[in-house]
Amino acid sequence: MRFIREEVAALSLASNSTVEDYRCKHLERYKSLALRCCGLGGCFDEVVPRFHNVRGIGTVEPKLFVQAGNELHLQGEVGDFLSSRHRIVEVSHD
Repeated sequence: MRFIREEVAALSLASNSTVEDYRCKHLERYKSLALRCCGLGGCFDEVVPRFHNVRGIGTVEPKLFVQAGNELHLQGEVGDFLSSRHRIVEVSHD
């Protein structure tokens, strides 16, 4: 989230800005942000893995996603859930 907050501040983005707007208007910055999130110190190695951990229980099953390199592959109905909240999360259906 730190990287996103920095982008919002640097570009003075409105609070109702969408990921799609950001990607279309600032494609190179969008690509750079994605790479920073996937690299060391980004959300893929520090934050995202915690989504499967529940305090007092440990790792939960089934997992919401499987990580493959710089991609997350959503499991089960997770894609539908996130798609219904598309203003918050960008989901690619491959």
